Amino acid sequence: MRVSRRRLLADASGLAGLSALGLAQQLASRYLLAQEPAASKTEPPESKTFNEFTPQGEKAVKKGEDFLVKTMHRDGGCGGDVGQPQDIGCSAMVGLALMAQGNTPVEGNRSREVQRLVSYILRCTETMPNDDITSQTGTQLQNKIGRHAHSFFAALFLAQVIGEGWDTELVREGLRRVVRAIVGSQTNDGHWGNQS
Repeated sequence: MRVSRRRLLADASGLAGLSALGLAQQLASRYLLAQEPAASKTEPPESKTFNEFTPQGEKAVKKGEDFLVKTMHRDGGCGGDVGQPQDIGCSAMVGLALMAQGNTPVEGNRSREVQRLVSYILRCTETMPNDDITSQTGTQLQNKIGRHAHSFFAALFLAQVIGEGWDTELVREGLRRVVRAIVGSQTNDGHWGNQS
């Protein structure tokens, strides 16, 4: 049984106050029991919980998610709009948005799209120049945030993917490459130049 970091952390947050050993024992017993066939028990009646999302809000989120997926190209990269050339920063932001909705490379309605985004970013890290994840310049993202924005967003996305149960070592190596480029492009004053 694969358990994502997101699910594990959600379960662990409900067990606050336990020692590390107690927390590990509780989580292990939950997942071991989850693998056993369910015994015939009467389920307790569902308690009413507060739902902060209205149907209109959920519809708006779904519409936004659908738009983001439409910006995806066949190779897994995303552009700033439908039909626009893909870039690494936009692809990473789409990945972050899909993951914020509970999707990971191994679970969720959009897990396949997250996998494609991870693969695209990793392919970019294999051919990246020494000082940045891309040699592209003048992209919309760079014009708004700075030259190294693609590297920063790619690092954030890959860091979120780690621990989600899919090609972890490949993701870690891609993240190492991006971090080396970020560190290598930092000035002696601690910033990334007047363009970032």
